[in-house]
Amino acid sequence: MSTCTEATSREQASTHEHGWRTESRHVTSEGTVHYVRCSECGARRVDLLRHPDAAPVATSREIA
Repeated sequence: MSTCTEATSREQASTHEHGWRTESRHVTSEGTVHYVRCSECGARRVDLLRHPDAAPVATSREIA
């Protein structure tokens, strides 16, 4: 069941461009997995960085 706070967080997550900040990361056989959080709204997602020169690829949806 969603609370008002969760609904508000989802609305905020969809109304701005996120500024993702890495909270933690670890190396896997596929590359480096980054657990990121938006500095503004607190939404989270998981990114995979396959190569240091490549852009990270989101491997999950945003979770508010």
